[in-house]
Amino acid sequence: MKKSDDQFTVPQRQSYVAILQILYKTIKIIVKMIWPVLLLFIVKGSKGKSDYFLYATIGIALLVMIYSIINYFKFVFYVDKDELIQESGIIGRKKISIPFDRIQSINLEQNMIHRMFNVVKLKIDTAGTSKKEVEIDAIHRHTAENLRSLLLASKNKSKTKEHGDNVWKETVIEPSTSSVRKIMHLSPWQLVKAGLVENHIRSLGLIIASGFWLMSELDDLGIDIREYGDRLPIAMVGLSILVGLMIFGLVVLVLISLVRMVIVNFDLSFLRTPSGFKITKGLFTRRSISARDIKVQSVAWKDNILQKLIGIYDLTLRQAGMASHNEETGIHIPGIGLQHIKYVTQELYPNEDFTSIEMHRVSRSWMNRKIFFSVLIAIIFIIAGYFSQHLFQSRLTSFFVVYLGIFILLLFPIKAWLAYKKTSFGHNAEMLRINGGEFGDRSFISPIYKTQVIKLSQSPFQRARQLYTLTLYNASGKVSIPYIPLPTAWHLTNFIAHKVETDKRKWM
Repeated sequence: MKKSDDQFTVPQRQSYVAILQILYKTIKIIVKMIWPVLLLFIVKGSKGKSDYFLYATIGIALLVMIYSIINYFKFVFYVDKDELIQESGIIGRKKISIPFDRIQSINLEQNMIHRMFNVVKLKIDTAGTSKKEVEIDAIHRHTAENLRSLLLASKNKSKTKEHGDNVWKETVIEPSTSSVRKIMHLSPWQLVKAGLVENHIRSLGLIIASGFWLMSELDDLGIDIREYGDRLPIAMVGLSILVGLMIFGLVVLVLISLVRMVIVNFDLSFLRTPSGFKITKGLFTRRSISARDIKVQSVAWKDNILQKLIGIYDLTLRQAGMASHNEETGIHIPGIGLQHIKYVTQELYPNEDFTSIEMHRVSRSWMNRKIFFSVLIAIIFIIAGYFSQHLFQSRLTSFFVVYLGIFILLLFPIKAWLAYKKTSFGHNAEMLRINGGEFGDRSFISPIYKTQVIKLSQSPFQRARQLYTLTLYNASGKVSIPYIPLPTAWHLTNFIAHKVETDKRKWM
């Protein structure tokens, strides 16, 4: 063992910066618990009780500071034989032992405080858990790099020792500067373009949630917003106001998406290392995420109608553990070009020609079912808004419900038809490919031998037509092929099951 590695056999504490991190996390938890009380105090005030509130705030702050300092001194980590040990806890002690061969990935993060003191947060993902088992809040970058190198190298030695020399060996190479190739870097202008044309559905959800929260708070303050809607003449509740609100909402959606894109993906670099891929990104929190080739379970890329116009895609490398950790465990790159996607797929699967895979369509019944339910929902909205104005107690609300029903009636059948036209699937001896999309396009490719579970399901609607939905699970999640005929479903099931059972390659 190198001298630099010997230091980890002795229990070590984090950097003193960890006190600030623990303090921040504790305050964040407290604020989440008491924010309604704080908001009520700020809005309505409390005569004669401001001094008590001030004393309580000071007392809580002192307790948080004391807790953070004690928690810092109670947290240690070290290496013992073939395990990484973490001990923590103030009242009750907690000890976590992680064998090296269970470690899936080791990632580094830096927020603004970390960068000020040249420290990083170290996160370790393991197999068989739905959360990060080990998080070291603040550790010097040089120490973190040494620990990561030690853990990855020891993991490789542990596998070789356990299985012998006849088994496939996972090669862990710490990349030097000369061995790393930059695939792409998002410039500020490219980042802005990606933010302007990305999918704004998540921003819409944030706005809707914020709107409901605001209406609830206004009701608590005695302001009935529905009363103002009833005072408006019918002409003002027409299509012109709806269009104006839609334009205003679109602008807000774009701004929110743009800000989120810049914060999350600022200064994004996508790199190719000797053993896999690496991404570094983030404005306030700088993240470094690695995905070794053997850990990558599937590759997916997609675009929407705006991205299609300027020729960019969103690429995701899904690796083991992503099903439980969301996209934080995988590599997600927005604003990437088609040439970069081709480079990634050729590096991962050098002997595959995906254009030669024969693709098959799903049943038209899938489209018919989606159209039927969308029309049914639209009719319900229109009838409810037109005939049940008293149900909503507001003419403004009822008109919006009617317009929403018309919007669903016009848009959703088109979406269903496009989804049917674009959804297809196919395979060769090694790879499975699934295409999809509506106004944009989606593609998914995965090695067949990495499949872990095969599931055939059939609804009553499908049973009458002898159709099935095939769902395939691997270590990064699942993918479904809807509404395929029984012979095709059985052929795919038997072929994939045989491939999984006879292929001896490691899936991760």
